[in-house]
Amino acid sequence: MRHGNRWARLLAAVCAMALFLSVISPALAAKYPYDTISMDDVNMRSRANTTSTILKKIQKGDTVTILGVTGSFYRVEFDGKTGYAMKKYIDGTDPSPDPSPNPALSMQAPPAISEYPYDTTVIDYVKLRKVAQTEGEVILTIPAGSVVTVYDRTSLADEDEIIARIADAEVVLTNKTPISRRTIDACPSMRFIAMLATGYNVVDIACAKEKGIPVSNVPVYGTHSVSQFAIALLLEICHHIGYHNDTVKSGKWEQCPDWCYWDYPLIELAGKTYGLLGCGNIGIHTAAIASALGMHVIAYDMRQRDEALQLGVEYVSLDELFARSDVLGLQMPLFPFNTGIINRENIAKMKDGVIIINNSRGQMVVEQDLADALNSGKVAAAGLDVVSTEPIRGDNPLLKAKNCIITPHISWAPRESRQRIMDCTVDNVRAYLDGEPINVVNP
Repeated sequence: MRHGNRWARLLAAVCAMALFLSVISPALAAKYPYDTISMDDVNMRSRANTTSTILKKIQKGDTVTILGVTGSFYRVEFDGKTGYAMKKYIDGTDPSPDPSPNPALSMQAPPAISEYPYDTTVIDYVKLRKVAQTEGEVILTIPAGSVVTVYDRTSLADEDEIIARIADAEVVLTNKTPISRRTIDACPSMRFIAMLATGYNVVDIACAKEKGIPVSNVPVYGTHSVSQFAIALLLEICHHIGYHNDTVKSGKWEQCPDWCYWDYPLIELAGKTYGLLGCGNIGIHTAAIASALGMHVIAYDMRQRDEALQLGVEYVSLDELFARSDVLGLQMPLFPFNTGIINRENIAKMKDGVIIINNSRGQMVVEQDLADALNSGKVAAAGLDVVSTEPIRGDNPLLKAKNCIITPHISWAPRESRQRIMDCTVDNVRAYLDGEPINVVNP
């Protein structure tokens, strides 16, 4: 396989949740471990390559224990340490299996979540697939003896842990785990960063560019899902469907003297103005749904899109957006200029009774200012799928604010969207390995 070794190095670099199954063949398992001797002086390294950290110096004649094989390296145990040594300096016969399918494979279940991380050895060759299905597309065949480290998750705050897990990896995949300047400086083998998301604010883009490290994102995976969710938040505010369902099932309708009731004012959207802070792909699809509901859509963005104009979207200034919107939807990536843009000063420019929808980035909102506006009635309601610190902290003022719906950052999460993330990420890595990176955000 042309890029097999580079894909293997990629496995160690995933800074997101990753689960792998070890495939066991009882017949082959008996061949590992075994003891042998060193035929010449050889370095035992932290990874199966000649540039990784030297852990020990194995002298000619020393006895080592072979645990497995990875390409041209044995995984060995020597003097209480485990690492990799080049096969040509070790006296032993490579017991790797024939790369043909073994019909008698059995699966070893991963340990309980409390036991992560753990190292495991691929005892028989196994195919790494794009999806967790035996019919999924094969993106890499992992040879017998390869060692895979499995983590349940990687810290968002412990840079030392992040650095240790990236180590000498060439390719790093991340979603929320940050890649800072310190991390980039400490991992000189890093050559490519692939975001498992559209947003890339967790990466020090400027530093990556300085180092010549392209950063690719997944630009359009959640267009339909996120726009759909924005409107779902709005409709819940307008009709309080969940609340009224609960009251019916608690017996309130059964006990009602009239044929119907409603405990909140119900809102019709037709004829009202939906203001979009950001009118990219997600904003355009949100505009299409809002238009179908009979709303007039206005938008502020740094550039105008023909697709939006064709829908009848009216581009306006930022202050005009605040002043005219009955519903203000935040659909823009996080930038320095819009960090904290929903603040006391700008809320004062808005209509009394405005509805605010945010399923973009929580850092765009000064949360105490929004909570104050909700409690005073200046803002009639807010529908939020994001907050400034995630998971949400118990002292977030929005938890106790009036008429505020908060969901746990799930706009992106339909299965269809998640599959598009994986498909695009695989394509991004393949393009990098072919020398022509795509979806690069720091050209």
